Amino acid sequence: MKEVFRDAGLNVPWFRNLPVDPLPEPVLLGISYPCVLKPLSLSASQGVVRANNREEFLTAAARVRRLLKSPEILATREPNLDQMLVEGYIPGRKSRSKGFLLMAF
Repeated sequence: MKEVFRDAGLNVPWFRNLPVDPLPEPVLLGISYPCVLKPLSLSASQGVVRANNREEFLTAAARVRRLLKSPEILATREPNLDQMLVEGYIPGRKSRSKGFLLMAF
C-alpha cells in the first residue's frame, strides 16, 4: 500500500523491505534514524519496534527475526515471514486504517 501512496504523489516516509536473515547492516543500507522496523505479515502492531541508532536497530531486527521464527508465528503459514519493513519515523499521533474504499464515477 505504501508504494501506491508514494506513486500517487502522497507524502510517505522512506521505506524498504529487508530480509530477516542475515540481519541487515544499517550503515550499508543508508538507514537513517529514528526508524521503525515491522514484520511484513503481522498485524495489530505485533513486532513493531522503533530504533534511534545502530545499536537499537540491530537489537530490533533481532527481535523481529525471533518473533517471525517463533513456532506460534510459523504455524500461521503467513506469507513473507522472512521479511521486515523498515521505514522512517514520523513523529506525531499514531493512526492506522484497515482499508480504503475507492469509488469512480
